Amino acid sequence: MRTAMAVLFALFVAVIGKAPSHSAPDPRFSRTLPAPSFFVTLYGEVAILDPTTNKIVRIATFPTTVSPMVAAQTRPLVFLQPTPTTIDEVNTNTLKVVASVGGSTTITGMTVSPTDDALFVSSGNDVLEMSLPSLTITQTIVLPDQVYDVAFIGDGSMLIATLPNTHRFAIIDLPTHSVKGYIAAGPCIHDGRRDHCTPHDVRTSPGGQYAIGVSSRNAVVVDTQANKVVAAPAIGGLEFPNYALAVDPSTNELWLESKGSEFNWLNSMSQLPPFNILTSTYSTKSYFPYSAAFSPTGQGFGSFFGAEQDKITSFPPSPNELKIKVDRKTGPIVYVP
Repeated sequence: MRTAMAVLFALFVAVIGKAPSHSAPDPRFSRTLPAPSFFVTLYGEVAILDPTTNKIVRIATFPTTVSPMVAAQTRPLVFLQPTPTTIDEVNTNTLKVVASVGGSTTITGMTVSPTDDALFVSSGNDVLEMSLPSLTITQTIVLPDQVYDVAFIGDGSMLIATLPNTHRFAIIDLPTHSVKGYIAAGPCIHDGRRDHCTPHDVRTSPGGQYAIGVSSRNAVVVDTQANKVVAAPAIGGLEFPNYALAVDPSTNELWLESKGSEFNWLNSMSQLPPFNILTSTYSTKSYFPYSAAFSPTGQGFGSFFGAEQDKITSFPPSPNELKIKVDRKTGPIVYVP
């Protein structure tokens, strides 16, 4: 019977022409983008940069992004903040916002789990666990004071959180969703002066043994197996915090920046012992980037360059760097595998 019906349908189509089709999909969302790509926010839009051609292949419209984005590694998902208290989850193939979540407190940090099944967000005194891809809050881990940033350590079953106001780190056990303990961050010594450490951004080394919290003029290194600070190298910068600009996975190099009103500092350091400061330079032209990102092979791009805010450039800065003009103010950038 099914065979007969199929034959009759084929004869019907042959007589009257093609079967009627549904409306064509919205061309803004129907294109599958090449991977890998760099996503660069243009404050209201997102430019997709193909690193094999060094060209912008698409510009998509999204709400304004106010802080750096993060991307999943095995799912076509990127997370951005249209406002200080909300997160949008974007499908990188369709360029659609597929989920959103909002809160009452400013979001200062977020990281995706190694298995890409959860997003962890620091917001006020809380660390929020959100399931993916639904982006629903499944756990709220309450800490005694403000959490600035979080990162995975060890085998991925624990988080490290920075608590700058009380100069310490918190270790969070994910199976029990509880605080396992605290690690004092100080002291920080710079130019012979002894200060409290105020770790803000935090990044972890390959393998998850070391966590590097970025303070005002020091990088505070925690050995998460020994549960103690093992180094706090001084870095060039100003009194207010440096921030983690980008990680080059091809060299295990962490890039840091300190922004000022008249000049910026740009530093890089090894994420592995002995945690050497590799470069430290400053510019009076505010030329260093607001954001940067690397591919696994070490290809880097930066955005929001002081006097050249309408360009994406190769990173780190160099006299013969590549410049891609976009005619709009650039913002956060992330590598999407």
